[in-house]
Amino acid sequence: ICSSSCEEIPHSVFNLIAGHATQSCRYSSSVLGNSHRQLALTCDNNLNFVQNILLQAIRKYNPSFDEDAIFKMVDEITNATMPPKLELMGDDRTLVIPFRALNAASDASFEKIMQDAIGENYQEEFMPLLWKMLADSHRSQRVVRRGEIDPNSKVRESGHSILWIDPEIQRTFVSDYGPGSRGWITITEQGIKQSFDLTKVMFSRGNISEKIRFGKLVQPDELILD
Repeated sequence: ICSSSCEEIPHSVFNLIAGHATQSCRYSSSVLGNSHRQLALTCDNNLNFVQNILLQAIRKYNPSFDEDAIFKMVDEITNATMPPKLELMGDDRTLVIPFRALNAASDASFEKIMQDAIGENYQEEFMPLLWKMLADSHRSQRVVRRGEIDPNSKVRESGHSILWIDPEIQRTFVSDYGPGSRGWITITEQGIKQSFDLTKVMFSRGNISEKIRFGKLVQPDELILD
């Protein structure tokens, strides 16, 4: 791989190369439910994508805040609280926030940023704006927080919670459960649509190879019990 000019690489290095080729991931992000790449954010600083969206949201909500001081605080926060990228889930591109990310209950430094830049009522007044800006940057209409698995529970439950929904689609939810509910999602893998309430049912993106292999074993009119 030439980062600038291949002429700068000594011939002795080329002599060590046995061959070259390109290889794409067999199961691309579209197979897993992410049909589009994340939008790029042009940054003129060293902050990651989520950190920059946070700064933009603070600037929009409170233009008079001390930007230099907040910038320094945001820059020092760990990736667990400010991950460089976020997951998109399902055919409707639901945005999934990790359990500990942007969560004052998990990181006192994030709580301090919110208190200093926004004030005590940041949960009610500011966080909906932040969720909307993150959703818009990913072309998403719904934001959820990933739940944690209770190690002491005999049943593996989802634990996902809904943080924000676009008001335009909020009106389409006509039920408290099942199709038409706020948590209802459809994920298409290998042409098969799987629909469920993401706040109640767990979904694993893992073992995609096994899912495909087993799918090829199933014959027409066979009844499959899981």
